[in-house]
Amino acid sequence: NRISQIHVDLMSDDEISQIVSKGANLLNIEFSEDVVQEIIHSSNGLAAICHKLCFIMCEKEEIVDTLDYGFYFDISHLNEAIAEHIADNSDTMKAAFDKAYKLKDADLVMRVLADCDSSGRTIESMLDTLNSLGNRITESKLKNILSQLQADEYGCNLIYDNDSCRYSFTNPFFA
Repeated sequence: NRISQIHVDLMSDDEISQIVSKGANLLNIEFSEDVVQEIIHSSNGLAAICHKLCFIMCEKEEIVDTLDYGFYFDISHLNEAIAEHIADNSDTMKAAFDKAYKLKDADLVMRVLADCDSSGRTIESMLDTLNSLGNRITESKLKNILSQLQADEYGCNLIYDNDSCRYSFTNPFFA
């Protein structure tokens, strides 16, 4: 978290799965299928989160080199890694939310995003949900909020995927 960040495009589920698979092969370890699927889901296309979760699991088992014998990771290992990741980043997450909440109606937009899956939502989908909840926000105002929530000044909480035209959290644990 103390290193300058560079932009890396979001990865597909298959690319995230390949990161896990290649690392597992190199270390002579194995992840259950439900662990791999949950890593994919939790990573939300971000390679850094995939790497971090796998690193934490290996670190807890003191796996630092290729094993002579195999090791099997199950969902309990991943749950511990997720809990540690959230605890390690709670201050960063809180700071990002504090910045976002300085922006009027950001809380409404972020709640709507939190109520969907990791693929995010389109502007139209968010407008429909906001309006059905009685929050009258115009499309231009929503676009402005979404744009600002991607800026450093407001915590860089959201990302926009050009391919799917969807917004989602930069960090899937924000949801």
